Amino acid sequence: MNMFTGKGKEIAEKKALEEQKRLEEEKRKQEQNELKKLRKNFKIGDKVKVALPNSETYVEFWSHQSYVLSQQYQIYPSICTRHIEPDAYDKAVSYLRKNMKNLKGKELEHAEFLVRELKAERRYMFGFWNLETGQPVIVGTRGKQGDDLVDRIIELEADGKLDCEMILEKTGSGVKATYKLTVVRDKDRKPVKVDVSKFGEFDMGLFEKMVYVKPEDKKVLDLVKLGFDVTKIGYEAPVDEENAEVEQKEQKVEAAEEKKGQTEPISAADEGDEFPF
Repeated sequence: MNMFTGKGKEIAEKKALEEQKRLEEEKRKQEQNELKKLRKNFKIGDKVKVALPNSETYVEFWSHQSYVLSQQYQIYPSICTRHIEPDAYDKAVSYLRKNMKNLKGKELEHAEFLVRELKAERRYMFGFWNLETGQPVIVGTRGKQGDDLVDRIIELEADGKLDCEMILEKTGSGVKATYKLTVVRDKDRKPVKVDVSKFGEFDMGLFEKMVYVKPEDKKVLDLVKLGFDVTKIGYEAPVDEENAEVEQKEQKVEAAEEKKGQTEPISAADEGDEFPF
């Protein structure tokens, strides 16, 4: 029986490794805090003075995100990967949709719940220069909101107004909320110009840093947690219920990591503008 926790040089090596891990974690948290400052989750009525870096600083993607799942199951938003690799959530939704007609009662209710909460929805992220801070600002929208904003950017480009100060504002309510991009004008009603070159080149890599890609095995465990039989879509079930319970407990411990510093939706109505961290 070894009564000691270390000997000789391995004690110093162990301490050095622990210090390295501590510093890496500290750096990760610092980076996440810096990223959080660049996100803007708009509430109705919020306004920010911005400038467009160019006509193409936006991206489209699909995201699995649900207010109910984040609040009740600690299953946080993650980007949908079905266009590049299998996505367990998406496979489960497809299976349930195909077999919905064969279900009744509680089974049907459960299937409808899973489809509603797990289905991927189209989203956008837009990058602007925040004229109040001089820093980039990333704004997330629903699909239709993003479509309208893209049309507005194309219109501004056609009118030769991309190099103007603008006010980005969220108006309306709930799922009918929209984003307005209005050119700032001076007292003579002339557009106020801005030289965006002074901010440098806009880092398109920020979009990738804003999203969270959940590993497939974690998605499978989420499905098990939600009461879905993963063997129906080609995955192996946990060896036994006890092991599944242990794995799910470990998942809860990892939830904060998966969240990546994301701000939780304030309400189900606001959930649509959250980022897929």
